Amino acid sequence: MAAAAGPEPMPSYAQLVQRGWGSAVAAARGCSDCGWGLARRGLAEHAHLAPPELLLGALGALGWTALRSAATARLFRPLALRCRLAPKDAAKLPESAWKFLFYLGAWSYSAYLLFGTNYTFFHDPPSAFYDWASGMAVPRDIAAAYLLQGSFYGHSIYATLYMDTWRRDSAVMLLHHVVTLLLIVSSYAFRYHNVGILVLFLHDVSDVQLEFTKLNVYFKSRGGAAQRAHALLADLGCVLVPPLLVPTQGPVRHVPLQPALGPRHPLLFLLQCAAAAAHAHESLLVPVHRGLCHQGADGSDERTEGRAGVRHG
Repeated sequence: MAAAAGPEPMPSYAQLVQRGWGSAVAAARGCSDCGWGLARRGLAEHAHLAPPELLLGALGALGWTALRSAATARLFRPLALRCRLAPKDAAKLPESAWKFLFYLGAWSYSAYLLFGTNYTFFHDPPSAFYDWASGMAVPRDIAAAYLLQGSFYGHSIYATLYMDTWRRDSAVMLLHHVVTLLLIVSSYAFRYHNVGILVLFLHDVSDVQLEFTKLNVYFKSRGGAAQRAHALLADLGCVLVPPLLVPTQGPVRHVPLQPALGPRHPLLFLLQCAAAAAHAHESLLVPVHRGLCHQGADGSDERTEGRAGVRHG
């Protein structure tokens, strides 16, 4: 598909649902041999994921786990002791600090790819689908982003079970990590890596803000003394987090509907569903925000922990 002269107009969410449903219905009516056989053939023809890439992802997940263990023991826990945080806040600090540093770095790298290179995916989202081809080569800089993100979410599954503080929503977060990992691997295997970078850029900024706000909540009280600066930043974060969790009324909220596969290809409908899910699953963080911004006046957490204590691997 030849590149357009200028950015294409973006459809609304209503048009996304209407055209997505139309594409699904047309694909179902025009499919004479639908079933598991067609699904297997589609995977064999269009999904490209080499064993060395899977091995790198597994090694990366182990690397993240080892790095987090070292950072927790040598950096985060000593920092909590030095700042004289309350025991409950000190137990949660390593998790939020680790996530904040990762998401800040991942989002910064995505921003570099979108604004510091020749990629036009942010300013012209449909260009993410130009010249798409099954099994096409993935640029090394984008492949590196996928390796970092995919291996991190592989690590996050283990970390949720054995390293993080177990909360009432931990089961939901575990499901979130599994679904996110599947989306990352699928978009890479089907060579939708261009639009994937755009989704990661829009997605990770909310996690940066969320973890930064949680850190300031933990630092509101140090050695029994209230810290006004951290309290102010925590309050501002509670105000700013909801707009980041909900798609705004701006041009970047729309999803392009005309990739190189054509308007009625079943893979297009699956991509539309995945893109919508990437936005919609952010609503899972809303209960976290509510609990975060409704703490007691003394800084104690009013949420009931699903399990006591912290489980370490």
